[in-house]
Amino acid sequence: MAWWINITPRVVRGIESFGFSDPPPDKILEFVEHYLSQYGDACAANRWRACPDDFFVYTHILLHGGRLHTLEFIVDDTSKEVRVLHVAWVEHYPGDPL
Repeated sequence: MAWWINITPRVVRGIESFGFSDPPPDKILEFVEHYLSQYGDACAANRWRACPDDFFVYTHILLHGGRLHTLEFIVDDTSKEVRVLHVAWVEHYPGDPL
């Protein structure tokens, strides 16, 4: 059974501010939403040790501008009983040029 994904406006603004063009921000968010809707159970099972029990980290890696970029999404699953995940925060870690 799929999860319903709520991506907060703060996360949308964050992705838009990182300057990605290929893939564009809307495609990145679409992929994150699709992935979490299908694999939310597995992601929640592998919690980040530093996060409280109601949060987990989903890591997304992409290639843009000749470097790898890591996006870490903080996901709140306090509404897991009704199959809802809230993507609450995103951090961007640009890598060195390849």
